[in-house]
Amino acid sequence: MNTELGIRSIVRTQKPDYEYGKPHKVFDNKLNQDFTADKIN
Repeated sequence: MNTELGIRSIVRTQKPDYEYGKPHKVFDNKLNQDFTADKIN
């Protein structure tokens, strides 16, 4: 039936997957946030 009527589907192009690169800037841990809790809240 598709060949008789000339019906065709539209195939949309897909976006490429996200490529993970290396980070632009890496900063030092100046605050040294190493907290420990005495008890549960």
